[in-house]
Amino acid sequence: MQFISASAVGIYGPQGAESIDETFSSFGNDFGSKLCQQWEEIATTAKHANVTLLRTGIVLSNQGGALEKMIPPFWAGFGGKISNGKQYMPWIHVKDWASAVKFVLENKNISGPINLSAPTPVSNKEFTHALATVLHRPAILRVPRFVLRMTLGERADLIIFGQNAVPTKLLDNKFEFKYPVLADALEDLLLL
Repeated sequence: MQFISASAVGIYGPQGAESIDETFSSFGNDFGSKLCQQWEEIATTAKHANVTLLRTGIVLSNQGGALEKMIPPFWAGFGGKISNGKQYMPWIHVKDWASAVKFVLENKNISGPINLSAPTPVSNKEFTHALATVLHRPAILRVPRFVLRMTLGERADLIIFGQNAVPTKLLDNKFEFKYPVLADALEDLLLL
């Protein structure tokens, strides 16, 4: 029997630019990381099951989610990087996410943690530039860290810090991403 649990690459906590694959085990101590750790601990107690732990990055879709929240400020000309823009944003196109989940279900030999993110994570600054380019809008503003802390409290850490998560296990098992490059993914989702 196969048991699949879904959490997030946030389990790794703030790690800067260090490349993180599924063998990384030095988790963070922030709220998001602790929540994911507890979630996965419970999932691994499944009896008589091949447990797979899907750790998902930011799923990009034109049907809601994070991208839908990012677009209005850019359309209005207020788009820009968050804090210093150096934090990594592991992302994945929704079609690749669905294909990867199907791939895992069909390949019973794959188990344990699996990073569901594109093979090319980008910094927030790079993400901002790519989104502005696709939308043909400026991205000259910056959201200061203190503003996020004042408005979001501890949740701001989910935006201020990131993980340079890479999907080594998927790549090693020959999964092929349809959208490995951010610009291509954004164009597919946003250009009519």
